[in-house]
Amino acid sequence: MVSGTPVIVSAGEDGCVRLWDVRRHPAQVGELRAHSAAIATASLGRGHQLLATGGDDHAVRLFALP
Repeated sequence: MVSGTPVIVSAGEDGCVRLWDVRRHPAQVGELRAHSAAIATASLGRGHQLLATGGDDHAVRLFALP
């Protein structure tokens, strides 16, 4: 849950992470431009307040979520 909203996180070849509200399909509720290449992995931290991504651009990014 992010800001009280149950979400699914998707990561794509375009380097963007998208957050989707699972109650309203399809309902994208956020987008983060994370990498300059495809995203290989994404993980929400405990409490879903932190998102970590790793990309084919050899970078790891951390995002604070509301």
